[in-house]
This record gives sequence, C-alpha cells and structure tokens, in this order.
Amino acid sequence: MQITVRYIVLIAFMLTPTMAGAEFTCRGEVSYKWKTLTSKLAADKDSPAKESEERVVAVGSIERRAPDETAAKGALVAPLERERSRALDLCRVEHENLSGCIANRFGASVGVLNTLGFSAKKALEEAITGDCRVAQGACTEVLVSEITCKESATPVPEETKGSESKKGEGKKK
Repeated sequence: MQITVRYIVLIAFMLTPTMAGAEFTCRGEVSYKWKTLTSKLAADKDSPAKESEERVVAVGSIERRAPDETAAKGALVAPLERERSRALDLCRVEHENLSGCIANRFGASVGVLNTLGFSAKKALEEAITGDCRVAQGACTEVLVSEITCKESATPVPEETKGSESKKGEGKKK
C-alpha cells in the first residue's frame, strides 16, 4: 500500500488541533426586542395608547469550548434554545404583565408600607403604578446572535469546559 503526500497532508491537517492542544471557543448571545406603549401621560388610564420606540434588551451570552469548531457549535444549540425560551418568558413578565409588575413592586415594598402614613402610601402607589405603566409594551422578537468561534492555542482545563458565562459563576465556598 502506497501512501501519497496528499493523504499525509490530509491526516496532518485533521490531527493538528488535537495534537497542538488547540481548542475552539464558540459564543452566542440572546436578547429580545419590545415596543413601548405610552400614552400622552403615563398615569392617564383613559388616553389611548400609541406605539413608540422599539428597544433591545440583552438577556445573556453562552460560551462553549471543544476540540473542534463543529463540536463547540453543536454544544451551543440546546443551551441557546433554553436561553431563547427564558428570554421570551422574561420579556412577557417584564413588559406584558401590568398587574404582576405592580404586585411584585408592592411585595418588595411591604416593609416600608407599614411605616408610611396614608398620603405617603398613596404617593408610593402612584409611583409604582406609573413606573409599571411606562415599562409596559409588547414583546416583538427574541434574537439569537450568530454563533462566533475563535481558536485558542492553549488547552483549557477540563473543569472549565462547557461553562456558561454568567456573573458570579466560578466562585467556590
């Protein structure tokens, strides 16, 4: 059996990333778009709402590492889909649920409410209601960025492979 130069080069090319210790790091980001619904006065319940500007809110980014680019991209598919679903739920809770917003804010202020007089409670109620109305809108789209990959020359220790990039992760007690 005769091995030609072409086969040697092909085999060397296929084995180079693992032999050299190179790894691929791929990253994807998730965000959502929502349109604000504002009235002439935010506290005026009777005036008709009109659509205004569209806003983009970043939800998170996920990163995976693998010996080759295809494996790193493949490892991102399921986590990005979960993050996409979480982003849609988060958008709906934040921008399409007025009563939930008001209830959450009052729940967070329960300790303060007991110490306030009637007029201060009324002012707090109006402020919370106004803030929640300003944050109301319609979720229009969940965005998942194109997966970007880069090659790193040094191998990454096994315990950090496949980790999600989130604040506070990696701290051990």
